[in-house]
Formats: sequence, structure tokens, C-alpha cells
Amino acid sequence: MELCELDGAAGPCLTAYRSGETMAQDDLTVADPRWTAFATRARQDGLRSVHAIPMRLREHTIGVLNLFAVGVGPLPHADQELGRALADMATISLRHHQLIEAHRGQSEQQQRALTTRLDIEQAKGLLAQRLGIDPPEAFQRLRRHARATNRKLADLARDVLTGRASLPEDDPPRQPRAGAAAYAHRAAESARAAARDAERSAHAAAQAQQDAHAVRQRLTRRRHADRDPDGPDSPA
Repeated sequence: MELCELDGAAGPCLTAYRSGETMAQDDLTVADPRWTAFATRARQDGLRSVHAIPMRLREHTIGVLNLFAVGVGPLPHADQELGRALADMATISLRHHQLIEAHRGQSEQQQRALTTRLDIEQAKGLLAQRLGIDPPEAFQRLRRHARATNRKLADLARDVLTGRASLPEDDPPRQPRAGAAAYAHRAAESARAAARDAERSAHAAAQAQQDAHAVRQRLTRRRHADRDPDGPDSPA
């Protein structure tokens, strides 16, 4: 039915999405000029009434929950309340899913950047130690060679670390400077600390997902209590 609405660009779901208001047609056998094609298709599928509830997030509508019935007549008040609860739960779930995916994307991006930075810093330290030059000079040589060979700096740095690539020596090797190895060690420690920060960010995203699940459970229990006031948890 949703595809029918999209194809015809008309229907209670689309109207609810555009207006942010609940849309209902209690009798689809009665012609409604707003969505004639939709009503015809619904009747062919044995549906006789529809209730479209917008999924609202503050002032934005992010979707619509459609409730169909095979009988004619308005949706009972209790079912309307339950539909509203389901729409709220779906909205919360979608929002938390978006947040988790955003956190995951940021975490993965940070991890890639940290890995690249670590490789480059370690390659700088290795070249500085091997050639007896300062780390900044080692970086300049690494960058010049990457440009000259039309390679990415990070790829070249990894190959230097694994021994698959070497840089031409512009000058005869000098005695290694004591500060080069220490510089490489500090750079590696800094990159590892940043990696731990990224791991904590991923943990926070997982916690947000757990919080969303807890909210959905609380909403479900509340709606069930509203529909069954004489349940076991009700006061005597």
C-alpha cells in the first residue's frame, strides 16, 4: 500500500507525513477525492479503513505508522493510544539508530586517521634513526618520495615500516641522533592514547543503544498498564 501511495503521490500516509497530523479514513468504500487511487487499491486488497500516525521528533516528522483494518469504522480509542505509543517507540528507535551509526562512523573515521598517523610517525622515527636526521627532515623526505613516486604518504609509510620500500639517501648516513628514537616513541604513545579515546566513544554508542532498549520496554509496560487498569500491579 505504501508503494501505491508513492506511485500516485497521494494517500493518508503521505498526507500525514507532509502535515505532521494524524490522518484517518473510517470507510474506504466512500470516495475521498484526496486519494482515490489509494482507496481503490485498498478495497481490492480487502481493507476498509486506515489510520496514519506521524512519527514526530520535535518539530520534524521522520516517518508515518499506518494502521489498516478490514472493517469499516473509526479506530477504538485504546487502539489509537496503542498506535501512538508504537509510533513513539519507532521514532525513538530510529533516532537512536541514527545516533549509533553516526558515532560508529566517527569512531571508524578516527581509527583510520589514528592508524595513518601512527604509521607516518613511526616511519618518521625509523628514518630519523636510520639516516641520523631530525624527524621533521625525515618527514620531508618521506613526503617528497611519496610525491615523486605518485603514492599516498600513508601507504609509503607502511611499506617503509615493513621493509617493502626504502628511500634514497640524499646524504651519507650520519650518527643517529638520540632524540629521534624518543620522538618516535612519544608519537606512538600519543597515537595509542587517541585510539583509546576512540574505543571509549564506541562504548558510549553501545550504551546509547542499551538506553534506547530500556526506554522501549518502559513505554510498552506503561501502555499495557493503561489498557489493563485492573492488572496485578493496580492498587486494590
